[in-house]
Amino acid sequence: MLTGLLAAKNILGEDHDLWNVNVERSYHEEFTKEQWQEAKLPEKTVEAYAASAVR
Repeated sequence: MLTGLLAAKNILGEDHDLWNVNVERSYHEEFTKEQWQEAKLPEKTVEAYAASAVR
């Protein structure tokens, strides 16, 4: 969606690099299982978020 908005802005004269959207490594699903475990949020953070979302 962001790429589409930036493309529309480019048509209107702005200059956005559409190939630079979502280039973070974490966005792409190229992790090994070990790398994914390192990147995951601590369990307490996940539990706190889940508890706050239930309210």
